[in-house]
Amino acid sequence: MGIAINQPLYSPQELRDRIVRFEETILQGEQVELPVEQWFCNGTYVRQITIPAGVMITGKIHKHPCLSVVLTGRMEVITDEGPRVIQAPLVYESPAGVKRAGRCLEDCRWLTIHPWDGEPQSEAFMADALTVDTFEQLEQFQQEQIQCQ
Repeated sequence: MGIAINQPLYSPQELRDRIVRFEETILQGEQVELPVEQWFCNGTYVRQITIPAGVMITGKIHKHPCLSVVLTGRMEVITDEGPRVIQAPLVYESPAGVKRAGRCLEDCRWLTIHPWDGEPQSEAFMADALTVDTFEQLEQFQQEQIQCQ
């Protein structure tokens, strides 16, 4: 009889570090342009990304919580909480401060839904307004938010 230990193999910080190193590695390879669509309506911003099967991907870090909706497909995803398989249809609250890495198993269409009271803006503007690239940038943003209170 085997012994089962219900402990993660890596700590959340170790998983974060591995995701960052994974991103550094895949950025050295060939990049795939992923189609993005966006919509603005009544104080809401919706962003849709389409990810083909076989693509390895990392995401930016959201500054605020948002809703995530996986419309189609299936993807292996890892965060600082560990690995899991995400499969459509799925709706969940995505907390702020999470970085994901994944491998798309079946073509995916993935939405994120954010509050937005401003005018419609470009995709690049919205990415800068809602996300950061690094945990250091997230920490700086959070410190600025504390100072504004």
